Amino acid sequence: MSDHREPRSPRRNGDRDVQDPIQEDAFPDDLFFDGLDHAPATSHGRGLSSHPPGNRLGHAGRYCVIHKLGHGGFSTVWLCRDSLDCKYVAVKILTADVATDDLPDLRLMSLNKSDPGAEYINIPNDHFSPEGPNGICVIDFGESYQILSPPTDLGIPENYLPPEVIIEGGTSIGLACDLWALGCTLFEIRHQVRLFYMINNKDELLAEMVRFFGKLPESWWESWEARTDFFDENGKTLSAADEGYTLDTVLDNKIEVFERGSKDKNIFIVPKEEQKLCKDLLLKLLTYTPGDRLNAEEAMQYDWFKL
Repeated sequence: MSDHREPRSPRRNGDRDVQDPIQEDAFPDDLFFDGLDHAPATSHGRGLSSHPPGNRLGHAGRYCVIHKLGHGGFSTVWLCRDSLDCKYVAVKILTADVATDDLPDLRLMSLNKSDPGAEYINIPNDHFSPEGPNGICVIDFGESYQILSPPTDLGIPENYLPPEVIIEGGTSIGLACDLWALGCTLFEIRHQVRLFYMINNKDELLAEMVRFFGKLPESWWESWEARTDFFDENGKTLSAADEGYTLDTVLDNKIEVFERGSKDKNIFIVPKEEQKLCKDLLLKLLTYTPGDRLNAEEAMQYDWFKL
């Protein structure tokens, strides 16, 4: 794409933004540019994490895209016309996987221009976050399936598997499995660690479930041969080290959060009131009987999401 249309300035027309053309003589006659013959504007515009710019960029379409100047592994640079300042500019668009709030390019904007050598540094004049043509989308449906045709195996880590799949296998796969995985995921998002942390095998996973949620239903309990390695017949733990290790314990654990690019860490504990709300939600999502679990709509109505 090589767009040489007239630059425009925004004005209001009812409820819509429209663009008035800027007079051609607003641009100096001696301004020229040499495009890259081997890199047309349409090339490398739709690679991994690269933003397809369209015809205009910036707030209210301030920058009219003319030609691609080049690209690298982390960004693409476009020649544009600034419709407000009537000049040509280079717009650098970073790929999504490296774009962060703490960009070295943006830190240059706070540079003291009176510092020695500052005049030799090209300081950005503006910055903005471009919006992709597709907006925010749910992607990667590799493990999705039709409700009426569930698979015989779930391609997810064991830490998120519900007990019915661990014990009964693929015949129990259905929507209730997703609700169990949702409960595990919500805990992990809030507490920055998996609910079933550092579990090595399925027997260890079932044992952790019993510690958190009590004895398994009788049919599952009897079919679980390794239960006697962890509990007596009443579901009481055989290990003194595991006594007192409950769901309340993990909800009250300290959370360590490390700052990006730093060895410093912040430590905090989830407030008691939030712990109660979170526990109530988890117990209704992580109940053993699949049919008794909340559905997604019911879960979203819980007070924990309203904090």
